[in-house]
Amino acid sequence: MNHERILAILYEMALIIGSHDRTESLLLETLQRFLHHTTYPCGMVLFNQPQQEGTSVEPAEEYTRLLQLAIGDRELIKYTGSVLQFPPELLETEPKLINNPELIAQLPVKQDFYRTILCLPIPGHGIILLLSPEEPNSDTPFTQIFKPVLSNLGRAIHLCRLHEANTNELISGRDLAMERLNQSETRFRTMVETVPNILYRADITTGYPTFVSPAIEESLGFTPEEWVNNPALWFQQIHHDDRHIVNQVFGNNINDKNTYTVEYRIWHKDGKILKWFSDRYALETDSENQPASIVGTISDITALKSSEEKLFKEKERAQVTLDSIGDAVITTDNTNKIEYMNPAAKALTGWDADDAHGRPLLEVYQTFNSLARQRSTDPYQTRMHRDRYSDLHGHLILIDKQGFEIPVVDTTSLIHDKNNNVTGVVIVFHDVSKERQLAEELSWQATHDSLTRLTNRHEFELRLGECIEKSKKDHSLHALLYLDLDKFKVVNDTCGHSAGDELLRHLSELLRKQMRNFDTLARIGGDEFGLLLENCPLKNASDIATKIKQTISDFHFIWQEHSFDIGVSIGLTEISHTSTHIADVMSAADMACYSAKEQGRNRIHIFQHDNLELARIRNEVKLSSQINEALKNSTFKLIFQPIKPIADNPGLIAHHEVLLRMLDKDGELLTGSKFISVAERYNLMPAIDRWVIHNLFMSKGEYIRTEHDKISYHDANSDHTCLLSINLSGTSLGDESLLDFIKNEIEEYDIPHAAICFEITETAAISNLDIASHFIKELRKLGCRFSLDDFGSGLSSFGYLKDLPVDFLKIDGSFVHDMITNDMNLAMVESINHIGHVLGMQTIAEFVESEEILLKLRELGVDYAQGFAITTPELL
Repeated sequence: MNHERILAILYEMALIIGSHDRTESLLLETLQRFLHHTTYPCGMVLFNQPQQEGTSVEPAEEYTRLLQLAIGDRELIKYTGSVLQFPPELLETEPKLINNPELIAQLPVKQDFYRTILCLPIPGHGIILLLSPEEPNSDTPFTQIFKPVLSNLGRAIHLCRLHEANTNELISGRDLAMERLNQSETRFRTMVETVPNILYRADITTGYPTFVSPAIEESLGFTPEEWVNNPALWFQQIHHDDRHIVNQVFGNNINDKNTYTVEYRIWHKDGKILKWFSDRYALETDSENQPASIVGTISDITALKSSEEKLFKEKERAQVTLDSIGDAVITTDNTNKIEYMNPAAKALTGWDADDAHGRPLLEVYQTFNSLARQRSTDPYQTRMHRDRYSDLHGHLILIDKQGFEIPVVDTTSLIHDKNNNVTGVVIVFHDVSKERQLAEELSWQATHDSLTRLTNRHEFELRLGECIEKSKKDHSLHALLYLDLDKFKVVNDTCGHSAGDELLRHLSELLRKQMRNFDTLARIGGDEFGLLLENCPLKNASDIATKIKQTISDFHFIWQEHSFDIGVSIGLTEISHTSTHIADVMSAADMACYSAKEQGRNRIHIFQHDNLELARIRNEVKLSSQINEALKNSTFKLIFQPIKPIADNPGLIAHHEVLLRMLDKDGELLTGSKFISVAERYNLMPAIDRWVIHNLFMSKGEYIRTEHDKISYHDANSDHTCLLSINLSGTSLGDESLLDFIKNEIEEYDIPHAAICFEITETAAISNLDIASHFIKELRKLGCRFSLDDFGSGLSSFGYLKDLPVDFLKIDGSFVHDMITNDMNLAMVESINHIGHVLGMQTIAEFVESEEILLKLRELGVDYAQGFAITTPELL
């Protein structure tokens, strides 16, 4: 082993021994390296630093143990002597290789035997001397070589017998030591090369890297050589926004011995990838415990930062969402203490979020059930005992911080961690004041008439059904009054609908005052009312009916300059355990009211179960059942009655009115007069009208198209027709879906629009003027035509014509059938015909039963005639 190698190893060992940061393993490794590399006899002596001259000092235990470990099975010889006196040159702090004969001569050793002395001062501990023999192959015993030192230099603390074996043993030991050293170095190199973190050492003064591990190439694309050879590269690659942070952290702690961590971004070599790193560094000190260099590890935390960024964005998004939604949100921990409240929760509860934080939930979110008027239970405990994830709680009243009550609806859900442990609860709630008010309004509207604010027909019939069921169970007696105003139409015709509406409102208030608290008053028609008297025998009900009739008779309605006396016809029927259906009871009261009108109006008629009216009602019930069967089985029949032009006008087109017949259970065809009124009473007309339209278009579509194509070739005397007139009832006219139904049927069966005419009665049109006007205008846009049937029941009818854009005006048959013998009716026919022509309408006279009437109609200029004098109904 050459002297330079010996010097390097011993110098490193001296630094380790003298360093405050020395480690046992590193010192032991250095000793072993020295011993294993020595191939000739040499000695090493470790002396303690003298405390006082002339005193002995015991060796430090740590060195004794370390030397024993280093020597292994070699002999360790201990000697005792006086304190060693060293020349001043040897006490300098720097290690010194002594090959100066003059200096060696000052030591009491055999100068002719030693060629070199290595002196390693160790501050605070002593001096290490390496004595190298002049002759490597000398056979001088080891103890003899060091005897002068032991005898003349005073007390030697440790004397290591390093070598007495033969050369082969030395070589074998050296090879083994070299192998172990190589293995150790290989393990260390493998660890440095495989660790994913970047290991580095940097100059304490410049901060430039002096060493960097191979992991830098995988992380940043730079080789260790590129990183070390370009000292400024590290700072250049740091993101410019992070450079001041790095400067500040490293600059402030340049002389601090603590460990520090700083995070910053570094650009990859390709300049496209920016990575986050965590730099953990500390200062390395020299033998004098002064900062010597910076050592540290750099860890790639890009994925961690990305996750943190995603987590932050998610948290921020959730925070913004919770802060901006209209619903109030409160979250608690698993002890039911409030952790979070969004602004909506603050507004509803009246609690500030900071003030509420940490308080028990039930102190801030105080609710009770509005139905039971009981305090709500703890939602956390409630949820813990339920299987469903969340519950919707209704009928809740929240008491805010000021004590005000607010109706709310809430949902509660448990919060779980990744191990499915419950960590809290989240409550979402919102103010439902408007919703409940709207629901109450909708509920009220569903059961009340908007004009009079009385119960509507649907709700009235439900309560009537309850009374019927009650009578069947306990044989209690109730009564039903059916009221029909006698002169309401006069008010409407004279002053308009506004006046009629106001009259209905006034009368509704009057009638309310005649009721008991548990009675039900309803508007069941235009000017018709129903009064349900619960637990009221027939005699008491009759007294109430008399009082009501008198109250209305005494009432005087004044509108602008007009004054009206109003009467009422009242039908009364008893409800007992023998009552069957709602329709039966309603029909009985309705028929009694009808009888009151027939007997002169403004009177009361009591329905008797043993009179003819009951038999008629029963027949109507049976007939309504037959009508339903006819609809189900399609046992209706369509026939057609011609409407012939009679005026001298070549532009008039002959057409047919579609009439309906029903096959009864005996196979007889019933005319419309025998079942239409019953169908109207039992609200079956909308279904009948749809049946007629569908079956007419389906069965006669080809005929209608063929006849329509002949329109260019017809003349007044031709039998060809391109116009079919279909009747629509008043109840169908009020059906909002009928318009779409007709359009769809016309389109499906490819029916020419101009070939269809719809007939509506004057009464139906006037009762639903706005609806009728809209209905007529929509279908006339497509090319369909309209006829106003049964016109002329009152002179006030003329006022409606300008609002009804119809094509044909059918003169009521009651005026036509005796116009020859009744001058008044003749005048009415003449007036209606004239007004119709003025308004651009064509007129049709019904019930033309004789040639004499037909001639008179031609004389008056009526356009069309319909009746047995023309022809009877026929099949197409």
